[in-house]
Amino acid sequence: IPASVTVISTAAFGNCTRLESVTFAENSQLNYIGREVFNGCTALKSIDLPASLASIETNAFLNCTSLREIELPPTVYSIGSDAFAVNCRTRTGIPDILNDRRVGEQYYCVNTSFVIKGCIGTAAEKYAADKKLVFSGSDTLTFGDVNSDGSINSKDIILVENYINGGRLSTPEKLNSDLDCDGSVDDSDLELLRSYISGKISLYDIPANSFR
Repeated sequence: IPASVTVISTAAFGNCTRLESVTFAENSQLNYIGREVFNGCTALKSIDLPASLASIETNAFLNCTSLREIELPPTVYSIGSDAFAVNCRTRTGIPDILNDRRVGEQYYCVNTSFVIKGCIGTAAEKYAADKKLVFSGSDTLTFGDVNSDGSINSKDIILVENYINGGRLSTPEKLNSDLDCDGSVDDSDLELLRSYISGKISLYDIPANSFR
């Protein structure tokens, strides 16, 4: 998928039963995966989501029965209900989205062995916990606490300012600094950090923390 694509709209690849893998161009600008984008892609086994991604909508990967795991970048702060219901079983009575018929009850996420990979402290961990899925965590992130010293203060502002002016940040520091989840650290992140420290906004007004 080309780097210029920022949005994949509703059901774009729905029921593409021969689709086995999805890759994104280097420096992908993808920000949003819509509802049921990969619904019914039963052969899909791998997809490497780009670091620019912020939102995955409801049922995005519904009934992707060959998908065993997925790694979510820490920039993802919004995950819709049953986005990763990779094995959905149904009975007669209510609408069955995939087969366009009436069924009884729809049981989502019955494949409890499906693995969500991501950073501890992000939406990936919360989604896995809510859906009782296996979570495999790497770095621990606290958005805003750039240096991971347990508090958000002027030291964090200095680190972000230095980075914007040509300095360096480690990978965890850079991730903690991306407060608006747009895949980059810039003046908008610095303004959010300053607003929080000055008391103008709460921690949960920071986009990256809005899932908590």
